[in-house]
Amino acid sequence: MMSSSAAKTQTHTTMPSSTESLIQQALAIHEAGDLKGALSLYHQALKVDPKDFNALHLIGVIHLQEDDLTEAESSFLLAFELNSEDANLCNNLCVLYEKSKRFDKALTFSDACLRLDPKNPQWHYNRANLLDEMGCYDLAIQSFTLAIELDSHYAQAYLNRGLTHKKLNQLQEALADYTQALEVDPNQTQAFLNLGVVYLEMRELEFAGFCFANALKIDPNFVEAQWNQSLLYLLQGEYSKGWSLYESRWSNPNCSSFKRKRNFAQPLWLGEMPLQGKTILLHAEQGFGDTIQFIRYAPKVHELTLNTVVEVHKSLVDLFAHSMPSIQFVAKGSNLPDFDMQTPLMSLPLAFQTTLKTIPNTHPYLHADPNLAIHWSDRMSKDRTLKIGLVWSGGVREDQPILWDINQRRNISLEHFKVLNLPGTTFYSLQKGEQAQNELQTLNNQSWGGPQILDWTQELSSFAQTAALIENLDLVISVDTAVAHLAAALGKPVWILNRLDGCWRWLNQQTSSPWYPSVRLFNQTRTGDWDVVMKEIQTELLLKLKS
Repeated sequence: MMSSSAAKTQTHTTMPSSTESLIQQALAIHEAGDLKGALSLYHQALKVDPKDFNALHLIGVIHLQEDDLTEAESSFLLAFELNSEDANLCNNLCVLYEKSKRFDKALTFSDACLRLDPKNPQWHYNRANLLDEMGCYDLAIQSFTLAIELDSHYAQAYLNRGLTHKKLNQLQEALADYTQALEVDPNQTQAFLNLGVVYLEMRELEFAGFCFANALKIDPNFVEAQWNQSLLYLLQGEYSKGWSLYESRWSNPNCSSFKRKRNFAQPLWLGEMPLQGKTILLHAEQGFGDTIQFIRYAPKVHELTLNTVVEVHKSLVDLFAHSMPSIQFVAKGSNLPDFDMQTPLMSLPLAFQTTLKTIPNTHPYLHADPNLAIHWSDRMSKDRTLKIGLVWSGGVREDQPILWDINQRRNISLEHFKVLNLPGTTFYSLQKGEQAQNELQTLNNQSWGGPQILDWTQELSSFAQTAALIENLDLVISVDTAVAHLAAALGKPVWILNRLDGCWRWLNQQTSSPWYPSVRLFNQTRTGDWDVVMKEIQTELLLKLKS
């Protein structure tokens, strides 16, 4: 989905001067993209007149375009001393300060633009984008609306207002804005994409597919539409179409982890070339849960090779090495041994042409270290109740803002778990982090009435330690996060609390998973409504306690 963008820099000139001919010549090549040539001519103009407003302003524009914010600011402020009443200069100062996250100054110059030209829809649009970036979403919507009132054909304003509505989870309003953008510009690929994303979240899959197909019909190389189309195919279990299109992730501009494509000299292996006598490197690319889910392919690869080396996050190395002793695991950042070919872990389903019927499904495929597990067994030796592990929120990936709103929909306040305070159960927190500990402590101090939750997570320094604790539990109840994958890969019963727009790997509104035989899915039927899900969990727990 497209993100709101800052205002474009303005290259208009103002005020006739003795250097006008030189400035116009420079401006022509500037707008043609020859920044170096234009900069030289602007400096020539300054030699003629050191106080030439246009030259100073446009030199600043070039520095801004090149992201040299210090030089841009210097030039703009010199120009501002000569003429503080130029709206284009005020706009460019607004853009500069927005880029440098100095939002107070950006707003000051946004105000100046509107004071100088209050009927200009672009200034209202620019202000809206600034407010959106600051997180002032309601105010941003007001400014987008003012821009639209001044120009009812402002397609980009409809589009970005829709994005802001989406951030507020105002999905119907977002759909209306994207639709209006298409009425203004029927070839607006971004509007088709954004419509499809909302329909996908709402689980209106036919409409989502129609939108992605239309975006790709207009622009077959539109990477974000390819990516979302792949997610739709995978959600529907159409793996033959989905895996190949999933490779578009490397060009996805909205997810920085996909920009970390490893530029190895060794060729990419996707199943076509023989591996006999070769050493292959498999490397993790995304989150912990993804790595745990797809490490199942490592033994399949190893059957075809002389040696298999797998690079994963350091905290996973011990667990994987214990579970797959014939494979060499190395921590990210370590020196890699020599290898002949390489494959990202999440490209292995494509390499093996995986379908729903051919998912590698030997379970369990991860194993807790018994020497670590016995420690927790001793700690729990007097607990004769049903021992349940609990995870109520997922980790935040700071480098992937596109996932932040997903995290909000996935996470559950502990208050919702109050109904699980049932005799014969003991809950063990598997939720690491200071925030979780504070939430637990606050509720316990308030005598919240929910189940007692024992928290030993400060002793869990790696996934091997977490696996050892899980090995001693009877059940894990978790949102869709890495611990759910870990427990399922260990063969433990796992009940996943699945948001309405759950991840593609769980398919659409299924109650079981072809990836993990021990998983049960408890699905939301309405975004944000966990009470119905918790009631269902309560009912199933009562049945389990009676059995």
